[in-house]
Amino acid sequence: MAVDLDFLNNILSTESLSDIWKESEPDELTWIKYAEDAQKYLNRPAFDGTHITGKMLADSARLNYIKNKKILPVEFVLAQLQKESTMGTKGRSPKNNPANVGEYDEGTKIKFNSPEEGINAYYSLISNDYLRDKNVSDLISNFVNYRGDRYATDPGYEKYFQDQIPFIERFLSK
Repeated sequence: MAVDLDFLNNILSTESLSDIWKESEPDELTWIKYAEDAQKYLNRPAFDGTHITGKMLADSARLNYIKNKKILPVEFVLAQLQKESTMGTKGRSPKNNPANVGEYDEGTKIKFNSPEEGINAYYSLISNDYLRDKNVSDLISNFVNYRGDRYATDPGYEKYFQDQIPFIERFLSK
């Protein structure tokens, strides 16, 4: 995956959520439900020890919506964080980079100072690079950005999403 470092540095220098949040659509209940759904899934025993919270994901989703006018479905985000780092519990730098933004097979290119910083970078990267000219359904069929770069080298990456997202949807509907 090729990442534009200037783009990510710009994301990281953005004001805090409290400075950016304004009255915006969707309404507050959308973000509350997003946080609740994320937390319900994160509470599974498989993710014991995760430092990621539903509120953290909802805050990043809301910031991303304000900046990019895109909402990443919570099921999609949860599937990707699960695949990339088992919800921030495994990998090269899982605590601050649970989506492996800037992680390559040959090493780490980008370091984040907090989990929120890493998660904000993930939401912005997906919205601006990977969903620039497609929707989530297109992406889980062919996980490449607008330049044709794959997010992951795993040839089964798309199949994982095609299986995991419906599982998460069923889990959340219980």
